[in-house]
Amino acid sequence: MRRLRWIVVFGVVLAGCYKAASSSTTDTTREVRERSRVGCLDVAVDRRTDLGTTAIVSYSFENRCGQPAHVDLAWAQVIGRTAEGAELALVPTKQTSSVTVGAHEQTETTLAYPAPTAIGQLCVDVASLAQQTPAVWRCFGNPEAVASR
Repeated sequence: MRRLRWIVVFGVVLAGCYKAASSSTTDTTREVRERSRVGCLDVAVDRRTDLGTTAIVSYSFENRCGQPAHVDLAWAQVIGRTAEGAELALVPTKQTSSVTVGAHEQTETTLAYPAPTAIGQLCVDVASLAQQTPAVWRCFGNPEAVASR
């Protein structure tokens, strides 16, 4: 009986460790950004370190609906602002920029947005991802920061 109790305790502890490890999907090296609800999707946008004059944007989607959701990132309105105050509409280098998020699942993708000059501030309208209005802008950086480089 004593041996059975230890086996049960060991099994419960092992199951608890497995559950904790499998439920932790957050990468602790990344900063968590504010999420916006767009239809059934929770959308998070994060600007990564630029590669020269190319802005890198990471998108994270969590589907809260019972059916798959298709997101075409080509609909995203992305604007870059230079130190001089010029606004540039940015287009990703990747021609196929759509993702499908399964029911009650999450997915991430990263896109590169080349610009003719350094971008200090980058803004993404997350509502445009679902072709919705009004705009919900998420901005990263400061245009004046480019001038000090």
